[in-house]
Amino acid sequence: MPFDFSDECTGWLRVSSPDGDRVRVEVGWSGIQGWSFHPSDIADTARVVGDFEMEAGVAVDCRIADLLTTITDNRNEYTSISS
Repeated sequence: MPFDFSDECTGWLRVSSPDGDRVRVEVGWSGIQGWSFHPSDIADTARVVGDFEMEAGVAVDCRIADLLTTITDNRNEYTSISS
């Protein structure tokens, strides 16, 4: 999932799960230019990120349930602020 749409590159979060219970979230960069795709095309663009370069030492390992709870809590907080 992209989080930074710069002119020359994009910042991405890569989420992987080796066992279906735990996940690893990594932060990295791609040479895909931020202006070259629409945010609504994230799924199509994510499939072609072949040059992902992970930031050294920037990864989080946790349970999938904990990650989903954090995402939901953050979404709910943002929704309450923007209402």
